[in-house]
Amino acid sequence: MEGRKKVLVTATNYSTLCKEAKALLEQNQIDVIENPHDRPMTFEELREVISDIDGVVAGVDSWNEAVFQLAPHLKVISRFGVG
Repeated sequence: MEGRKKVLVTATNYSTLCKEAKALLEQNQIDVIENPHDRPMTFEELREVISDIDGVVAGVDSWNEAVFQLAPHLKVISRFGVG
């Protein structure tokens, strides 16, 4: 049996602005891992959590080939914001 899916949210205002979206993910058995910092995550911080992540709601963090190489389960990434 496959384990629960995990979504990393690096956007710092997600819990405040998107309570319903977070609840919807959790209701569908998706673990939401949130950025514990009040700033974009560094490469080192992403490296610590990205290896078993299935999806990302990204803030303004830097996402490059080095990060993607560490994320073999990553299926989708979405940039949080408007514009």
